[in-house]
Amino acid sequence: MQLPDLTTDELDRKQLEPLLPGPDREQLSYHPLQTQKDDDQNFKPTGAIVFFILLIAMGALIWFSIYDLQLSRH
Repeated sequence: MQLPDLTTDELDRKQLEPLLPGPDREQLSYHPLQTQKDDDQNFKPTGAIVFFILLIAMGALIWFSIYDLQLSRH
């Protein structure tokens, strides 16, 4: 099997052809890098916030249960 003699620029162009607009193709409504930037601007770490709140609540529950246990022994 013989590989075609293509430069890296030609290989990149062949891989990107489906993404590039042309006269016979529709214009792209978005650019992949723009959506990444938009996602970064709208990113809210809700999972991390919920985990932190649950961690604080669990710590408080453990602390108050030990505190209640010590008060009941006194």
